[in-house]
Amino acid sequence: MITGYNTDIQFNGKVYHVQTEDRGRDNPLLETLVYVRGQILDALRTSYADFLAAGVDERRLAGMLEAQHKRVIRSIKNGRYDADGVKPFGHGIITGRHLGDVVLEFVQAQAEKEKVEIQAEPLSDITPGWTGALRVTLRTDLLGRPVAGCSVVILHEPPEGGGKAVRLFQGKTDAKGTLLAEITPPDVPGLGELRVVALDERGEVEIRLPLRR
Repeated sequence: MITGYNTDIQFNGKVYHVQTEDRGRDNPLLETLVYVRGQILDALRTSYADFLAAGVDERRLAGMLEAQHKRVIRSIKNGRYDADGVKPFGHGIITGRHLGDVVLEFVQAQAEKEKVEIQAEPLSDITPGWTGALRVTLRTDLLGRPVAGCSVVILHEPPEGGGKAVRLFQGKTDAKGTLLAEITPPDVPGLGELRVVALDERGEVEIRLPLRR
């Protein structure tokens, strides 16, 4: 279970309390509750049950939790629960600028806050001692933009006490933010796991895939 968020938002004379948490592996939901004066006003629940079979990546799950929490906060500030209804785009902005400039500024501001999300999808069986194919995809978490030209390294991490990690592949993502890699994990006792690491100017992200026979 990952750490959740609690935030108070003041809007049009009301205080909204937003609580987002991971319900745990026995009930794989990311749940956001909106409270006003201690009463539940709304609830948003996102299932991540599909991720459990492939092994949940804690960093990705934490990113999803944070993004859902922020999305609900934005909806409150946009007037979702206000008696007058949702405000039009640009409400509260006093400006003589062209709408296109406002939109561009908003997109640029969002892009500066974005983090990289990494996905690794086996295209064939990844079995120790045999060559298999793995597709790695990198996208930004808020706008979903492909991350091109990002360095990706695939390592074999042996089980604890089994020695040093072995580099199996290194390359860069294409214009669509994807990379196809052929890898041959070593056949060692304990199997270990694959560690897929991506590095760009935003920092380093990784995902781990357990190996099975």
